[in-house]
Amino acid sequence: MSDNLEDLFGGQIPSEKQEERKIEPMLLVKIANPVHEPELFNPIWDVIKPYVKQISDLSGGEYNEGVVAARLINGASYLLMGYWVENQELLRICDTPQGANVAVSEMLKAPAQNLVGYMVLNIDEKSVHIWQAFLTKEYQSTDMMEKSYQWVEENIAQRYGIKDITFSSLLPGWERMGEKLGFKKTATLYRKQLP
Repeated sequence: MSDNLEDLFGGQIPSEKQEERKIEPMLLVKIANPVHEPELFNPIWDVIKPYVKQISDLSGGEYNEGVVAARLINGASYLLMGYWVENQELLRICDTPQGANVAVSEMLKAPAQNLVGYMVLNIDEKSVHIWQAFLTKEYQSTDMMEKSYQWVEENIAQRYGIKDITFSSLLPGWERMGEKLGFKKTATLYRKQLP
């Protein structure tokens, strides 16, 4: 990321009056779309691939990280990246939705820096399915997953009139979190692997 914010943001540096106001750190979220921004995919994939593999391995052979990569590359799934921003200069730029979008796009060029986590979403006209969700170790005992979920609900589901959000997981922590967020358990999947 360039050190010169004027270069990055077209000279739109906040006025001195704005600089006096302290802005609280925030979670910035952006859909990283390899279809529209293919140059971003490899650096992002290099960062999240170990986590994607770790979660894929829990699926019992249902899918692997290659399937996730293929779905992201061809636009069948969507990658949501979350970043924690504390830098006051950057936070001032983020004060507008357009500024926040520019800031996160810039952060995606160095995707490991300030990474909170990611979600892989499958979206259709009726539902959003959270296929994978992961927080980096630093954020696993925080409310960042709830904040990320709220972003999905407000900025995707409500915005596009989608009524159902789903997820599935074998991990007990997800059941507790799902209940906390208002989800109801609807099914259990059983699998038998034949020799």
